[in-house]
Amino acid sequence: MTLTKPQCIDQNKYMVMHWDSDEFDHERRADGWTVNIDGSDGRWQKWFANQDPSHEWLTYFERNAIHAFHAKEGCNQTIENSGLVTVWARSTAQDNEQSTRLCKSPVGGKVLQPGDNAVCDLRDWKP
Repeated sequence: MTLTKPQCIDQNKYMVMHWDSDEFDHERRADGWTVNIDGSDGRWQKWFANQDPSHEWLTYFERNAIHAFHAKEGCNQTIENSGLVTVWARSTAQDNEQSTRLCKSPVGGKVLQPGDNAVCDLRDWKP
């Protein structure tokens, strides 16, 4: 759920895709999958959609869905220290691992930007 009301139509963007999308390279491991994401050369721009506060403020991400947010700078000019605020919730009905796994940059310690390369390590779900 996105709590920040945008002041620009394209201020808050989000991306969600299945981990096995043709847009990503994925490789099988013994306990899951390694997903390589390459958003370079502007590829990332077609992956993101605008969040509409009256229609898409509540978004559901399936298990192991690759998702990201991108906040356009310069829109909330009337709000001091503005930013994108989101709330995450998780159902425990069928989830035996209560953790969110973050995708990382192949370059240690680098903060990811939309056009960067990222690596996501996904674990197999065990019923």
